[in-house]
Amino acid sequence: MPEPPAAPGEGPVLQALDEGRRLEAYAEQQTREMRVCFLCERVVYRRLPVRKIGRRWICIDCVRELKELLENLDHWEHLAVLSRGEPPRSA
Repeated sequence: MPEPPAAPGEGPVLQALDEGRRLEAYAEQQTREMRVCFLCERVVYRRLPVRKIGRRWICIDCVRELKELLENLDHWEHLAVLSRGEPPRSA
């Protein structure tokens, strides 16, 4: 049975409402698997791995940045000592 003709301007409005309802239903269904990284505050879902540290979640991108930071920590400390004008410490 064909649908009755819509009033002018009513078609796009109904489509937008229907799309909004579908998006809400999808979001409610998927929120159980969504996590928020406590460092970058990005909402992460399936495609990006996350790890739980205590009660907080951290994404793989932040873990990589922390790893790089820790690997270069000695270099940063050396630069900080040089900028203060102190003689470098020997390890």
